[in-house]
Amino acid sequence: MEHIFLVLQELDSSLLMGTPLSKGCHELASIICSGICEHSSENSGGSQNAKSSCMGDERSRPQSLPTLSSPFILMDEHKQEEKHKETVCFALSILERMSSNVLSRNHTVDYSVYYKEILRTSLEDMDLMSKLVFLFSIQDTLLSHLAVKCVSSLVLFQLQESNTFNSVWQRTCFETFQRGFSCNEMDGCLWSLTAVVKAVMKGLYKCKREILDKLLVAFDPVLPDLYTGLLTCRGPGSDIAACQVDSCNLETIRMTFVDLLEVLTAARVRLHICSVSQRLLYQQASVLLRLVDSPAHYAVKKKVLLLLKRVLLGKAGEDLCLGAVQPSAQVDGQMTTDLWALADSVLRSASTGWVQRVSVSAKASFFGGTSVSVPGSREGPDFVMLRAVSLVLLKSLEYKVQHVGKEGSLCPVDVQSYLCPLMIFLSQHLTQRHQLCHPCAWVSLVFVEQDDDMIEAAMTLMLLYLYQKRVNASSDEDACRTGYNPHCLFIFLLKSVTFDHSVLLDFLISTETCFLEYFVKYLKFLRENWEGFRRACLYAEGPDSLEQRRGSSAHGQESAARSKLPANQTDPQLNQSPAGGTATSLFHPLVDYGSSDDSEPEGPLGGPQDEGPALNCAAAGGLSLCSPDRAAEKAKDDHLTPNGVCEKTVACLRELREVVVKLQKRNLFPYKPASLLRLLMQIEMKSGFGDGSQC
Repeated sequence: MEHIFLVLQELDSSLLMGTPLSKGCHELASIICSGICEHSSENSGGSQNAKSSCMGDERSRPQSLPTLSSPFILMDEHKQEEKHKETVCFALSILERMSSNVLSRNHTVDYSVYYKEILRTSLEDMDLMSKLVFLFSIQDTLLSHLAVKCVSSLVLFQLQESNTFNSVWQRTCFETFQRGFSCNEMDGCLWSLTAVVKAVMKGLYKCKREILDKLLVAFDPVLPDLYTGLLTCRGPGSDIAACQVDSCNLETIRMTFVDLLEVLTAARVRLHICSVSQRLLYQQASVLLRLVDSPAHYAVKKKVLLLLKRVLLGKAGEDLCLGAVQPSAQVDGQMTTDLWALADSVLRSASTGWVQRVSVSAKASFFGGTSVSVPGSREGPDFVMLRAVSLVLLKSLEYKVQHVGKEGSLCPVDVQSYLCPLMIFLSQHLTQRHQLCHPCAWVSLVFVEQDDDMIEAAMTLMLLYLYQKRVNASSDEDACRTGYNPHCLFIFLLKSVTFDHSVLLDFLISTETCFLEYFVKYLKFLRENWEGFRRACLYAEGPDSLEQRRGSSAHGQESAARSKLPANQTDPQLNQSPAGGTATSLFHPLVDYGSSDDSEPEGPLGGPQDEGPALNCAAAGGLSLCSPDRAAEKAKDDHLTPNGVCEKTVACLRELREVVVKLQKRNLFPYKPASLLRLLMQIEMKSGFGDGSQC
């Protein structure tokens, strides 16, 4: 064993230096295999023999160890085992590095040929793969993980050399999935299959589409049952009790399986292959939704929701394939149907109260998983979870609306019936510190740390608004109550960045968000709905401006009466809109965060992060308000004069237009902005900017 370790050290040094050793390829292959198994390569002819000889099998003691008669026999045996384990780990690491270096193609021809021959000899002449896959099942997690990494790298090496997948590895994974998840190998096989598919998608393999299609189709007979059994803990040959006593960590396996689902979806979207396994997430989404609504570990439920969000946004595995890809709906003939099926599953679950049952941690989500509070850091709740739930529901509604439009259904979608529970859900989890003064401010609050998701949410809500307006001519006040008035959403976006046109310019230039598409759609909408924008500005400025607009003395008396109430009380009579519905948060003063001294540190947009909802739906009966004394305190420094929001918005758009024109003249703008500039100019003309009658 000591001799093997010394040779491995020499081999390790040669790998670092990029130079071959003087030893022959067959000799080195034999030594490496001896470092992994107790028998020499000549005696390790098959998988059954490997199972009886590989180190780490706790069911048998290595026969090669001498029988010790010392009083310290147990200590000596322990040292022997530790030394043997160290040698196995060393050998696995060297194999993995050797194959990875060969795959990288960054070395000399002599170097590559030498180490390729070592790998080929180990795999073909010494049946190394059978010995390695056996290590998947051992209890030692370090050895098992190193074996999985080593096997995955060797599979990719053989794929590059022969354009085929290793049959031993493929058979091991298939049989493991077929047996069900109550086996030690499951996590290793799932991890390895995921790693291999990822690497093929990112690599420069020949005919990657064809070889991956063949591989995934081969797993179609076993993955559907595994999907159902693993995610519900009720599958072939398993039950709840088995899950509880199984030596494997069920939640870890589930996390790994969710990673595999994302890779399968990414392969479908980006390589245009579609097997039965790749449709599971779409056609049986209810299984994932029930898992989110189950007692499963919070991390598992969060991972599932984030996957559903990425799938609905068409971003699953977006970092796995180079180059532009088609939108997901255009990938294959079944994708549109599958997306509609996924959206229907989400909406059916939402109609049964699924959204309210989603658990959300009261602690903020920190990078790296730490829950230690840092002075000035953002407090809970877990906004990552809030964003995921919100976008899953919003994108599902968008797909449902598209489906209804294309199929010509006579049953329109009631958008507000789904948005109202979402608003209630948000109000349940947002703390007093994060309460909103207007329902439409929720997007700027919940998504302030994630630019791309924020713009996606705003655009989706605008599309839903236009649909709802078309099918039942709902009012802007109704849209405000459920937080999806496009004018309010845009105003709060500007407020979150303190009306800074340079932030909008960054969004326009960036390719990380769909802001250009959203901005053009909104400007066209604004051009045709100027009066609605003016009303939204009056709402944003507080009750006084709105009451002046309506010319209602009754509202003026109500406003005066409300101002006399204690800070923690509101008059119930003031919570009724003219239509008889609740309108509490519509008429409450908003806070401008442009010069706030006690706000939190800036988020990614440059704006503060201490807004939060007072959410109000007709079905909810009226929810909490932004604290009146907090609003009054803010008003001292942040008070907006009448029509101030409108003026600031138009000024921001004007400044943006001027900057874009300057950049265009210098050929510094990345695309032709003629249409955008024309829209911005039309908005200025609508506002009467410059003639003394702004807004």
